Amino acid sequence: MSTTSETLVSRKRRLQRDRVERHRQRRFDGGCLDLGNMNQTCLHCSARFWLCEKDRNSSLSSPRFAICCAGGKVRLPPVLDPPPYLLDLYTSSQLEAISFRKNIRAYNGILACSSFGANTVATGYNEPIYTENLLY
Repeated sequence: MSTTSETLVSRKRRLQRDRVERHRQRRFDGGCLDLGNMNQTCLHCSARFWLCEKDRNSSLSSPRFAICCAGGKVRLPPVLDPPPYLLDLYTSSQLEAISFRKNIRAYNGILACSSFGANTVATGYNEPIYTENLLY
């Protein structure tokens, strides 16, 4: 064994120092972390990612991502178009729509702690089920 080769422990330390240094180089002034461009796409579901979000076992030249759809194992239906009244709130230039967009974070915060419940009453076999919808 030559004297220039590094031991396993010293190699681990060197690699850790290199990772820390690369991490420091990605920081902007003011403490913001620069992740680069979000230009990576999952091959299965087309979710967008930064390169640093790739699976540990995938390479930089062909990164794989599994936090979105577990490598194609999970398939969700496409997102439906919103109902017309909601679409108008997002796209209209009316005062009501402008006010909605201005306060949308507050609305989300208020409704985030609420829950929706339904009490169902089955009338019999193969007959309609009636529900009483509640918002808490």
